[in-house]
Amino acid sequence: MSKDIPSAEAIPATTVETVEVIAPATLQAGYTFDAVFKGKTIPVTVPEGGVQRGDKMTITFQQQIVPTEATPLTGEEPIEHTTRGEWKDGLCECCKYSCCHPSFMNAWCCPQILMAQVLTRLRMNWLGDAAPESQWKQTFCRIVILVVLFIIITTITAPPPPKYNNGVAYYPGYAMWKDITYHVVTVAFGLYYLIVLCKTRRAVREKYDIPPDKRCGDCEDFCCAFWCACCTVAQVARQTADYDQRRAVCCSDTGLPADTPVIIV
Repeated sequence: MSKDIPSAEAIPATTVETVEVIAPATLQAGYTFDAVFKGKTIPVTVPEGGVQRGDKMTITFQQQIVPTEATPLTGEEPIEHTTRGEWKDGLCECCKYSCCHPSFMNAWCCPQILMAQVLTRLRMNWLGDAAPESQWKQTFCRIVILVVLFIIITTITAPPPPKYNNGVAYYPGYAMWKDITYHVVTVAFGLYYLIVLCKTRRAVREKYDIPPDKRCGDCEDFCCAFWCACCTVAQVARQTADYDQRRAVCCSDTGLPADTPVIIV
């Protein structure tokens, strides 16, 4: 007759370590990002006065040491495979995960929403700048509101189907204020999207140490955002998430399941 063998749970010991962290970018006071030390992810909060890119910050953190063999991974842990120095895939590989993949659908139908998700992963605000937690957590919501307002305003002020007189188009009953509003809002929204997408792509390149293409040089981010915005936002979305390991979500603030942590900056 067999007896149950009792199992013992290891009690972790805690040690305090001091490390120096180099600021990855120029950041405001209160901004929080993650650093990796000895395979461990530790949160770093920018001190008062902020920091410049390359500045050193000294932080202390507690590390747990468990004197037992490692627990096997269950598949539930966040695993992000990062490619540095180059893009994971090409600009036009939008259908890499099929035409029904949420990242492709967002890039095709509403690329600004996908851009908002990438900005949230990078802990950036709706203007494409590094920001403290109180701001980057509002990025997705603010851009969604902006998109909804754009759709409502342009729907109300859009010109009616034209009528023709001797080959010349005219719009009977179309108010001048509607025409002005429609064009001003359309141009402003287009410029906003172009500028922020340029900043987003540049931030992704800097994070993953991806040099610009020699043929375009410093104009590469602008050229990609201007000539092929949908493909560009889809590429940066694939670069900042491991869709081989993680399920994509259409309408979450990061485009990933709610339990997925934001990206390490």
